[in-house]
Amino acid sequence: MFDYILSLGGTVFVPIIMIIIGLIFRIPWLQAVKAGVTVGIGFVGMGLVIVMAIDSLSPPIKVMIERFGLTLHVFDVGAGPHPASAMRRPSAR
Repeated sequence: MFDYILSLGGTVFVPIIMIIIGLIFRIPWLQAVKAGVTVGIGFVGMGLVIVMAIDSLSPPIKVMIERFGLTLHVFDVGAGPHPASAMRRPSAR
């Protein structure tokens, strides 16, 4: 059962954890669910932003790598999207 929930990914797993944490701190059920859904929507939005950034920046970066003879192995999108992308990775499960 637990492996099934983890296999759903960070978009589902993290909101469930947030709901459980909210209930542990005695937040009303509806408010905890709203907070969990909000976190899930945020994860989906951050995922979309990351995908769009990578799709739009990859071609110019590839041209720059070819033109200057660089060997770049990492595409850095800054510090903002890291928490969302970290939980989306299969290695986080």
